Amino acid sequence: MVGLGCLGAGVVALAYGQPWGIWYPFLLLGLIVGGVSFMALFVTRSAFRLAEARKLAAAEIRGGHGGG
Repeated sequence: MVGLGCLGAGVVALAYGQPWGIWYPFLLLGLIVGGVSFMALFVTRSAFRLAEARKLAAAEIRGGHGGG
């Protein structure tokens, strides 16, 4: 949310013709935080999928029925 807020503030400042010293830090921070958050989302989803697959494989090996 912080990344989107900074990105939005930077875009608004740029649209209103503010000097680069005003909009640049907002855009930079917004892009960095947004990019890191976006990548973390995919890493986290991948980790959860892997954990679920391991859980199902272990249950299959034990002869169980799948979930908890």
